[in-house]
Amino acid sequence: MRRIFLFLLPGLALGLFLLLLSCQRIRVPFVPQGTGIGLEVGDVLVTEAWFKLRVLLPGKNLQVRFFRNGSLLWQRPAAELDTLAYDSGLLPAHTYRYRAELWQNNGQVDKSQELSITTMDTTSHEFEWKVFEFPSPGGSGYFLDAAIINENDIWAVGKISDENGHHNAVHWDGNRWKLKRITVRFRNSYITPIGEGIFGFSHDNIWVTLEGAPAHWNGMNWNFYHLWDMGVLGPNDGDVTRIWGSYPDNIYFVGRGGAIVHYDGHQWRRMESGTGLDMLDIWGVKNPIDNSFMVCTLASKMFKNEGVKIYEIKKNNIEQIPFHPTPSSMRSLWSPDGLIWYVSGEGVYRTHNKDWIWKEVENLPMIYMERIRGSAANNIFVVGDFGLVLHFNGQSWKDYSAQIPSSYLFWGLDVRDDLMVAVGARSEGILIKNPVILIGRVL
Repeated sequence: MRRIFLFLLPGLALGLFLLLLSCQRIRVPFVPQGTGIGLEVGDVLVTEAWFKLRVLLPGKNLQVRFFRNGSLLWQRPAAELDTLAYDSGLLPAHTYRYRAELWQNNGQVDKSQELSITTMDTTSHEFEWKVFEFPSPGGSGYFLDAAIINENDIWAVGKISDENGHHNAVHWDGNRWKLKRITVRFRNSYITPIGEGIFGFSHDNIWVTLEGAPAHWNGMNWNFYHLWDMGVLGPNDGDVTRIWGSYPDNIYFVGRGGAIVHYDGHQWRRMESGTGLDMLDIWGVKNPIDNSFMVCTLASKMFKNEGVKIYEIKKNNIEQIPFHPTPSSMRSLWSPDGLIWYVSGEGVYRTHNKDWIWKEVENLPMIYMERIRGSAANNIFVVGDFGLVLHFNGQSWKDYSAQIPSSYLFWGLDVRDDLMVAVGARSEGILIKNPVILIGRVL
């Protein structure tokens, strides 16, 4: 019996050793680098950067540590993390290295691969300005909106009269401006309504709103859509004035009385906004984090203290976005990427990372700011009353009031690359006189 025991002892010892080794592997599993925590570049601006951060390894007491250039920026419990990691206070045109580490019980479990990013550079504040004024002897004239197709294909809409009658648009062909009359058939009559909004996809795919109703240019003809006669809008609904679309089969129209209408290339659909405030502006942009389009609209009443509301328009519903600053009237909104949003009117306000904490941009002129547009986070313009033109280059704002006559009122704006077009009118005291167009090009 003793010999049998001695014979079995080495086998029992070996089995016990293997069991202990197996238990040890269960307690501390081997995790290949990057499989426990993932880090990807989301969006990089001039002084800010976003990253997609994902914890892929389940477990208790997990901590995430986030590093820039080898220095710890922050650490947080994995359970409390958002899917975004954000860093700010960066320098323009600088390269930074980032990594994320996953820790458990004061021991490192995994780390992501190191990412290298280079921030955007600032753009130039130096512009050449040209003003075009259109005599309107038939009465007061003005432009309300503009669209840049390219530098040799620019539109503005509004009201202008000359010896040949009324017009509602002008077009720039690279050499000169030509008056346009967008005439539509309405209830057995031909009329030339005032142009209020314009949005262009290409030279043969342009939408305008004419006194509250959409019209489309297909390269040969204008097609007019009277939404009330079509049954899209009811007798108590407002009309549409502003336009934005991601593609020709995904276009939104917003306007007075909270009106929102969607067009999918074939069918028109009214959307319930839940507000009677006027929808004064709309903008949409693709989010670089998830590649989805985010469309927002701003509702307010000009010069009436009835509040300001911002809505996100989704496929089948509309959700209100928190907006808690004190201004009673705002006029416009814009975003370069769906992460940062700006609104303008009684000042300029900004929110980042979609946290909807709005902060006023400081040290700007105390002049009403009618429209905000840009081509990127480092190329943003604001225009408004008394010749107001501001430019943000990604790091600083510049005021061009000394170069622009204070008699100009700007109500519409479009920006494409190094070109901006602002439209409005010249005033004489309280009277609106001639339509004006301001073109700015980078020197």
